[in-house]
Amino acid sequence: MKDMLKTVVAAAVVVSMVSCSSEADFDNTNTTESNKQESVETPINFGSYLAQSKSNLSRAGETTPASSVMTNTELQAKGFGVVVFYTGTSQYQAGQSNLEPNFLYNTKVSTKDWTYSPVRYWPNGGQSEGSTPVESTQYLSFFAYAPYKDLTTSTTNGITGLSSNDHAGDPTVSYVLGATGADADLLWGTAGDNGTTTSGAKAQAGTTFNGAKGAVNANLSKMKVGGKVQFNFKHALAKFGGTGATGTSDKTSGLMVVADIDNGTATTGGSLDGNTKITVKSIKIESVKAGTDGKAMTSDSSIPTSGTLNLATGVWTTSDSNMGKIDYEIKSPAYTATSGATTQDMNAAIAEPESVANGEAGWKALPTGVTTSAQSVYTETTPLLIIPDGNDHIFRVTIDYVVRTKDASLHKGYTEVEQSFYKDLTLKSVSLNAKYNLLIHLGLTSVKFDATVSDWTNTVAGSTQSGAAQPVDGDQTKDPMVIYMPANVAGTASSN
Repeated sequence: MKDMLKTVVAAAVVVSMVSCSSEADFDNTNTTESNKQESVETPINFGSYLAQSKSNLSRAGETTPASSVMTNTELQAKGFGVVVFYTGTSQYQAGQSNLEPNFLYNTKVSTKDWTYSPVRYWPNGGQSEGSTPVESTQYLSFFAYAPYKDLTTSTTNGITGLSSNDHAGDPTVSYVLGATGADADLLWGTAGDNGTTTSGAKAQAGTTFNGAKGAVNANLSKMKVGGKVQFNFKHALAKFGGTGATGTSDKTSGLMVVADIDNGTATTGGSLDGNTKITVKSIKIESVKAGTDGKAMTSDSSIPTSGTLNLATGVWTTSDSNMGKIDYEIKSPAYTATSGATTQDMNAAIAEPESVANGEAGWKALPTGVTTSAQSVYTETTPLLIIPDGNDHIFRVTIDYVVRTKDASLHKGYTEVEQSFYKDLTLKSVSLNAKYNLLIHLGLTSVKFDATVSDWTNTVAGSTQSGAAQPVDGDQTKDPMVIYMPANVAGTASSN
């Protein structure tokens, strides 16, 4: 039996951003050589790219792009916040403790035209005609997050705060798990394809600080007219299940289920006839850890529930006093959720009904159930997010389901067998921008009969007294009627 963490690919969302006036307002037409004149006031324009996240396979560690919680439309509507430091001719250093944001503080950039107000202009600094800045070059450092947080409103989850405008140090965002929808997401602005300086022919790549998770738009100097500070937004959290692949109509394909039916010689490849239906009662995802004996697993309550993200480095800081457990349940009408669990409603096409009547009427009222084509398990409303502390975490995934086979000779009119199994999945070194997707395989092996004709035989204490050779199972000599019972749960692990 094998399980599969299946990677999915989502589309990158590219957005173009400018400042609060129209593009034409920024042409600086007071000179035909504006790109070479340091005295020209050049407005600061923004650009943005909603980055792909990556799906981490917990065992193999492979990664591929996956989609986001926040979409391009949601980002345009909610906007992102920018904090900017002006450092003169000195460059910004992460970890500093004597500078506060003195150029922009929590300025909102939003709408499809990516407007902001009031417009800011690049400081004029001495730059040579070559590509190397001279000593008098002046620098700005841009740090961004999304969705934008109005600091005049108080919230208890999602983005709860931003370091103050008089905070001397790197800007930080405070975050608490438990928000819903796009507000649950947190994006970190890393460096994109920035515009060139007035004297250079090469785009400014930003700065990667020591220990940082990526380059940021720090230590940028005046750009040519039309040049943009480009933010490549990454997901600052890790995510399990939920949002699906490119082309899905809703956020439902990060956690899927499929039936594997034996084809007579193998555990997959067969077809599920109309006489058998598989419905799912519940899927439970919980954090676990090894017990004191090192073997038995127990509930793990050491999962960070809140933290602080450093916008200069992408590094999270968490506290031992803000820990909890993951208890996430996807439920059918037939399932009573555990008290305190985060719950999601199961896809009605596979969900076990609250009750099933006997006979043909009950059979017809059943949903189609799990088929040999993978189906989404649920429509996500509250995502299962993880604050990426860089540690390994183990999630136990338990699925309870019912297999029914139609049979008019039975009182109910069908067999009804409840099944349950679980798998412990290790998420290695949980990091930001990682998305973990799961495909659950439910394996069904049909009951087969194999009969041979032999001499009459009296079986005594597991041995035969006469006649032909008998089929052997281990060391037990048995009668020549062999029943291969179904392995009702099987799995396959693969990646793509």
